[in-house]
Amino acid sequence: QSLVSHVNPSTFTPTEDPQFDVLTTAQVQDFQQLTGRIGALWDRGAWAVGASVAPPIRFFATGSLTADFSANVYFTGDEDTDAIITAQAATDSSVSLPLTLPAVVRLGGMVRRDSGLQVELNVVWQGWSSVERLQLEDVDLEIETTAAEPSQVAEDVPLPIGMRDAWGVHLGSEYPLRPTARIRGGVFAETSAAAEGYASVLLPDGPKLGYGLGGSIQPWPERGLWIDLGFGQGIVFRQSIETSRVTQIQIDPLTGAVREGLVVGRGDLGVLNTTASVAMSWTL
Repeated sequence: QSLVSHVNPSTFTPTEDPQFDVLTTAQVQDFQQLTGRIGALWDRGAWAVGASVAPPIRFFATGSLTADFSANVYFTGDEDTDAIITAQAATDSSVSLPLTLPAVVRLGGMVRRDSGLQVELNVVWQGWSSVERLQLEDVDLEIETTAAEPSQVAEDVPLPIGMRDAWGVHLGSEYPLRPTARIRGGVFAETSAAAEGYASVLLPDGPKLGYGLGGSIQPWPERGLWIDLGFGQGIVFRQSIETSRVTQIQIDPLTGAVREGLVVGRGDLGVLNTTASVAMSWTL
């Protein structure tokens, strides 16, 4: 995750002037979590209903945090005595980011016609309100300055994100063109997972509509190989955000203090998510 923080002494008034920008990048990961899902299906041939539940997934990602001061006015890159910051970058190699991805509940039904047409409707709930806060922890970042000792950023850094539960309704269909080829299509509508006042370029979400198209072919029926192709888009229509709770992350280069700066989440926001996929399945 990368964002621009505002590095300016706290004795000065925060501004939106880009000369105080510092690109801050956190590279964290957690590859050790086990996930699962439990469900039930009642299939009567001409119709079927099903439900599934996926529990929350608790990650504890670890990695590094880097701050690049090259664009900040307090770093000059030479022996200028007016400079406050003397090193172009600072890195903390051991930060952590706890994150709980939400529980997901699905409920759906399907009808089948003699022609082979299948139509499915489902409702999905995602418990995003479980993400009460998102912040970098175990931060110990040293900023080299003209002072005798480096400034220490040793506070947790909260990210300006607020989440709420989201709902989605999905309608999809599949039709066999021939025994070795199928086509699919569908539409969906979803509510926003961004809490009121928190939609921003950091959390680009809102009420959305979307569609998906795809199909499957079996190039060698005798080998049991299917190739699936899919393409879809989700559209968050342009919205004007006048009341925002998204603020700058302000860091004082002299003391290392972390504070909230100005509100920066106002403006117009629209999102287009595009996904393309290719998959293969092989029946032994």
